[in-house]
Amino acid sequence: MENLSGKIFLIKNSLEKVIRWVEVHDFRGYDPGDGLTSFLRPLTFNKLLLERILMQIIWKSPVNLRPLFGVKPRDSCIARGFFARGYLKLFQMTGKKDYEQKARECLEWLMANRSPFSEEYAWGKMFDFSSRGGRQKKYEPITIWTSLIGQAFLDAFEILGEGRYLSVAESVCRWLLNVPRTITDSGFCINYTASGKGDCTIHNQSMEAAFMLARTWKYIKNPDFKSVASEAVKFTCRRQRPDGSWWYGEDKKSLGLITFIPRMFWMDLKAILKILEMKRISMSWKQDSGFM
Repeated sequence: MENLSGKIFLIKNSLEKVIRWVEVHDFRGYDPGDGLTSFLRPLTFNKLLLERILMQIIWKSPVNLRPLFGVKPRDSCIARGFFARGYLKLFQMTGKKDYEQKARECLEWLMANRSPFSEEYAWGKMFDFSSRGGRQKKYEPITIWTSLIGQAFLDAFEILGEGRYLSVAESVCRWLLNVPRTITDSGFCINYTASGKGDCTIHNQSMEAAFMLARTWKYIKNPDFKSVASEAVKFTCRRQRPDGSWWYGEDKKSLGLITFIPRMFWMDLKAILKILEMKRISMSWKQDSGFM
């Protein structure tokens, strides 16, 4: 019992330090992919490969080069979403109104800082981003961030009971329904961005979108939410490898890249199957022990 109390004290102390650091820094920090905000970007001459090299030098350097290269801490939509969810959970656990207020402030910030490129609620990065898949411009909505942030509003609805948060979640789902999909005979993959060409086969953002659609369907019985989530689940479950892992994606560039499947992925997938009552699919996939 004494050992347990000591562990609880350590966790609580660590959590308080994290919260203090975040709030002292006004929720701003560095992002792994923020390299193109450097004053060195003009030297890439608008060439995708050179932009990627600049990003990777800053991203992978064992020494933080950002202050030297003019990269400044900035706001992050996905970080605010995670902060909102954390504060909501703390409020749920402790009942402290201070946590509730901070969660509301994060959610209000997200509502005020949604992407200007969408009529529905959606979010993107606060900077330009270049990868082997092409470019994403600043504020362009991306599926995985929008899905994860949307779940913060579902958490708020479930914990605080206010319908306006559910309305934001419903708006997020309408945006997800308009994201292109890669159609196959065994389900489809929800693409990474709304500007996709219907050829993306990456699993993570598709599954997060499916979870967002399924969770919202519990409260808003839009049949499209359920059907799209179900098809996305089929796409991923039927492509699980014999050892329990998945490729990062199913295209030639992604085959050979075994994706790390965190415990949250399993929890989300199991929750989707339960919400949608997909018993046949749930019997066909297996929880991998070697990649947990």
